[in-house]
Amino acid sequence: MDQGEYDAILRSLVQVMAKQDIINDDMRAFMAQQTIMNATMQAFMLRVETTLGRVETTLGRVDTTLETATRVLESLLPRQTNGQPTP
Repeated sequence: MDQGEYDAILRSLVQVMAKQDIINDDMRAFMAQQTIMNATMQAFMLRVETTLGRVETTLGRVDTTLETATRVLESLLPRQTNGQPTP
């Protein structure tokens, strides 16, 4: 291999390394953005889970209230058999 071929290979390698440095910088920037997005999504999901828990608790209370109201109403309303109230 003569000096010209050797120099050409070295120049090519230097260009490849320079391009790889740019790619690496781009990837680091992307990863930094992704890290921020991941943290944002984790915080969002935590809020959603908290809200869901509150909704489930509220629905449980509503269900209990409806059951109680139904029992009270049933105890106050006269029972009917064949369209006739029973004593």
